[in-house]
Amino acid sequence: MGGRTSILIVEDERDLSELIRINLEREGFACRCAADGRQAVESLRRDPPDLVILDRMLPGVSGDEVLRRIRSNAKTAALPVLMLTA
Repeated sequence: MGGRTSILIVEDERDLSELIRINLEREGFACRCAADGRQAVESLRRDPPDLVILDRMLPGVSGDEVLRRIRSNAKTAALPVLMLTA
């Protein structure tokens, strides 16, 4: 993603995901989105970002499980994660 800080937004509510993405991109961050835990895990495997914004309440694979997988993988264990919850 070039030289910009990359952020993975994991949020199943599309409007909220887009709101977060738009505001972060305005500040110069490179963002990509995942709508569920499965997509997040695949995205993290392919290309780990610099930061993850992670919803706890996701369909399928929960945010807590995504976080466990992040921490158990040597490639992503130190990755900063900001958890969101309603």
